[in-house]
Amino acid sequence: MHLAKTLVLAAAIACTASPARAEGWRHGSATLPLPFTPASGTDDALVMFSNPAGLGLVPDLQLVYLHDELGGSFGRGDAAALQLGGIGFGMQYVRPDDVAIGDYVKYTVPLGIPLGEHAALGLGLDVIDPVGNDRGTAVAWSAGILLRPVRVLSIGLVGENL
Repeated sequence: MHLAKTLVLAAAIACTASPARAEGWRHGSATLPLPFTPASGTDDALVMFSNPAGLGLVPDLQLVYLHDELGGSFGRGDAAALQLGGIGFGMQYVRPDDVAIGDYVKYTVPLGIPLGEHAALGLGLDVIDPVGNDRGTAVAWSAGILLRPVRVLSIGLVGENL
């Protein structure tokens, strides 16, 4: 019965979420090349950038800061993530290698909701704000679920730009 309620909630979230609204922005590509963070999650505040449900299984207070000066497949930048239990705030300042895109700041506000000891749902709101150009601000939602039936097995699913 508990699983049925979880699936109904996930379906309701997927049906009511809005796509990114600003022309030219693709939410999935608008992020720093962060260390490997799969949808099944890491056990730290960085999980907010890949699956907001992960915050529901990490009950700590954490602050993480990353700096990438060498660049990767997308560009250089800085990222900070603050987590207090299931609530978080993340910010990324990205300087893409492609100057036509221009610099931008991406704000992330996630909420992870624990569903017992081994599962969590998550919702995330991303706001992408261009710096020094005339592109509009983009808003995108994400929803995720994370199942961790045993310590060595994590199963995650994330929907972005729903």
